[in-house]
Amino acid sequence: MFVSQVKTTKVFFTLFLTLFFYVSSVPAQPGGMAQGQNGMVATAHPLASQAALDILKMGGNAVDAAVAAAFTIGVVEPDGSGLGGGGGMVIYLNDHKEPIYINYYQQASEKINELNYDRNTDRHTAKAILIPGTVEGLTTALRRFGTLPLATVMESAIHYAETGFEIDETLAKIILDNVEMLQIDSVTASIYLDEGFPRMEGDSLKQPELAKTLRAIARLGRNGFYAGPVAAEIIAQVKAGGGVMTPADLKHYKAQVTVPLQGTYRGYQILSANVPQSGTTIIESLNMLENVDLKKMGHFSVSAPTLHLMAETFKRTYADRWYYVGDPRFGYVPVNGLISKAYAKERLSDINRFMAVPKRNRKTKEGNPGKYDRKPASRRKASKQKSSGDFQWSDENQEGSSGVDAWAENLMDSFGATKKKGLPLKQAKIQTSDTIIIDSPSFSQ
Repeated sequence: MFVSQVKTTKVFFTLFLTLFFYVSSVPAQPGGMAQGQNGMVATAHPLASQAALDILKMGGNAVDAAVAAAFTIGVVEPDGSGLGGGGGMVIYLNDHKEPIYINYYQQASEKINELNYDRNTDRHTAKAILIPGTVEGLTTALRRFGTLPLATVMESAIHYAETGFEIDETLAKIILDNVEMLQIDSVTASIYLDEGFPRMEGDSLKQPELAKTLRAIARLGRNGFYAGPVAAEIIAQVKAGGGVMTPADLKHYKAQVTVPLQGTYRGYQILSANVPQSGTTIIESLNMLENVDLKKMGHFSVSAPTLHLMAETFKRTYADRWYYVGDPRFGYVPVNGLISKAYAKERLSDINRFMAVPKRNRKTKEGNPGKYDRKPASRRKASKQKSSGDFQWSDENQEGSSGVDAWAENLMDSFGATKKKGLPLKQAKIQTSDTIIIDSPSFSQ
């Protein structure tokens, strides 16, 4: 989710499909290119970027800076990130030599089968809330791969929550567009509304209860969120809204530290998030397009054949994601087949270069990656992981009350459940995927 280049020339380019962040010693001009000698940072908000840059200048590594940015963006961009959400992080540190993937996406409660969930009526309620993973993921990343204390990297987040920051045009518009929803909860209303009216661009936004929660995390680590009074308040608010969450759900939630998917594209190494994130889709797409001379065809913005080919490619890789990708702990996912070069050629050959087939993208049929998968045939049972609903950021449900103030994410809808029983502790499929492109990798493949 968050990666930056620090004291290494190995990182050629970084794609952040979940949270973008770039700050450079040579700021980019509109339409220009940012350049940096010792590091780069990029987020969706300048204050979060500055928080990460300050950590780099302090001598912290990429993970220290990423964690600082993540906690800060949850304060200054409350519509898109926060403690009640989840995420993933792909890391490559020059002195570590091996890539790392940390999966800290939300998962279903152990009591999910007690929930009668209907996506048509419940997707904007507490019933849609899953076990949050952000705090566990960020503290795990810092503990295992960072160099600075948690309290240090959280200073900026706490500062802006406590003393406030200036609302920008984007946040002001979001508050204005969601006034009716914000009025439902008194605590939420007290933060984002002023006597019932939306706070405007230029106003100062203070979040004192969030600051208290952040201080608890800075002092106690994950236990400041997954145990004690904060955890109790989260559970109480979820239950009060008709959702399900238990102390055991929070206590036993663990980030998964594994390795990312690996692929290649025209000589570059691709590192992307493993399932249930959509790294398979990115690598499959690149594998297909690698077989075509895109430069000769012309840029997609001026070449209709190029645009058509890319659109048809993405239709097929998205169909494969839709059908096959899911939590591998609950069903077989043909990962090796999906990222196979041979499978990519087969999928490419299915494209009609002159017309859209099928015309409606959601009618695109999935392929058969299983025959290219290296998993033993005896264990290769087909598993349909199809679901409805796309991943959504945490801008729709709030589990906050006095002493907590944390946004929650309505990922229940990504299971596609409509009055169906779910699977305890399962993670929903995620359409984003943290990806790094590396030139001349030194790690084993």
